Amino acid sequence: PNLCNLEHLDLSENEIDAVSGTLIGRCLSSLVFLNAIHIGANPMTSAGAQVVVDGLSGARVHTLAMQAVKLGESPISLAQLSLIQSVDLGENCMDPQAVYSVLESLGRATSLTRL
Repeated sequence: PNLCNLEHLDLSENEIDAVSGTLIGRCLSSLVFLNAIHIGANPMTSAGAQVVVDGLSGARVHTLAMQAVKLGESPISLAQLSLIQSVDLGENCMDPQAVYSVLESLGRATSLTRL
């Protein structure tokens, strides 16, 4: 289907694992009008989550909800989301170094109002 004008995508609670997250991430680059994505409550781990985030680099994403995706100890980078306003990473049991890495990667996100 032609989804090029899609603005909001909710894939939460769909049992998306790291492999599926990688496939989804590859498809996201064509969604240039996407401004909100919800992928929480999926067992994708940080590997799948990073590919999803990387796939958003061409989009104007303002909202990223990625709670309970099992990030754990592996940090992810959100540096490519320069227009991000709201990030939800709750319920990920992230260690302090992973949290620091995420915060550091948001350094260019001047519009961030909710974390």
